[in-house]
Amino acid sequence: MTTIFIAVGSILGLACDLAKVPRGLNLFPRIGMLLTFVATALGLVGLWTEFLMNHPFQEWYWKSTSIVITFAVATVHVCLLSIAKLQGGYRYVYYLASQVIFGVASLIAAMILFEFDSESAFRALAALSIVGVALTLIIPLLHRITATQHGAGAIQLGTPLEQRNLAAVDKEIASLRERLSSLEKLRLELVSSQSAFE
Repeated sequence: MTTIFIAVGSILGLACDLAKVPRGLNLFPRIGMLLTFVATALGLVGLWTEFLMNHPFQEWYWKSTSIVITFAVATVHVCLLSIAKLQGGYRYVYYLASQVIFGVASLIAAMILFEFDSESAFRALAALSIVGVALTLIIPLLHRITATQHGAGAIQLGTPLEQRNLAAVDKEIASLRERLSSLEKLRLELVSSQSAFE
């Protein structure tokens, strides 16, 4: 179980990092990383702490841990969907998918917290999950359609990883230009001092 917690936490953390863009708040990736860290820590503490074995608050501890895990997975899901670049009227599909995903997470959290076991709650969860899966499958297709429609401008629709690589290259070019400018000034100073000496 320790290996599973660490492996899943690492995968979720990497998925959040993949969604980070070079410019912007990166709100969802940061929240996803924080929730993933907290969920992994809570899971490991619960596994390895003997204090929780027979403690009366054990049930509440694991309920809280399960809820944090649920919202961590939902946030990472939304982060991964944000990698797809949707333009124009397609953008609303991402917002709708985000609401459905967090709606599923909220329903699961309520079922865990209040121990709902009614058939209607499970039907609502199944219906919301189906809508969430459908939207998750549609978004990459819309990303492809958007890239095809933009043709030559599709380079602007790169993934966050490509954007970060491009930003790193631009930063390196800027630093090299600055270094070249300072070397040219130094050369002019050396030439002028040599001319004055002669």
